[in-house]
Amino acid sequence: MFLQNKKSPIWYLNLLLFSLIFLFQGSLFLSPFFNAFTTTRIIYSFLILKFMGRRKIQRQIRYNLFTDPGEQVLLRNRWVVAILNEPREIRRIEQRFYEQLSHVDDVNVHYYSLIKGSGFYCKIISFSSEKSKILSPEKIYASSNFRRDRGLVERSEVDLESYVKNLCK
Repeated sequence: MFLQNKKSPIWYLNLLLFSLIFLFQGSLFLSPFFNAFTTTRIIYSFLILKFMGRRKIQRQIRYNLFTDPGEQVLLRNRWVVAILNEPREIRRIEQRFYEQLSHVDDVNVHYYSLIKGSGFYCKIISFSSEKSKILSPEKIYASSNFRRDRGLVERSEVDLESYVKNLCK
């Protein structure tokens, strides 16, 4: 539990602070003020060390497009979209995709799961559309974390697990 992310200088600093507080705690029992202060610092140091190993996962959207060149295909563009965000925002972003790429059909949800330690969910969907280009990407998600990923394809849920792990790095 305490040995996560050992290479960080902040980790060593907190470990030193944590050790010093325990060493001098016996001499600070004379005053209730110092005792409360020491207890607070111990709890603070413990919480910092406990949560230091967690990395911050960013909200992001990845998409990919496959075009079927057949003559008789009405909806020739197949979109695959991965959204990493809160559930409420996922629904909003998904709706914006459908509005931008009107005449959406054959919607499939391939993956929907909580990302451990982040509070975010990842949802991977695919759908067919007439349009092959997003005209206003800023209306869907105005961020640099919205981009095309050629590695995102329709595949089994087990393979998508590894994709999501790479997405969260």
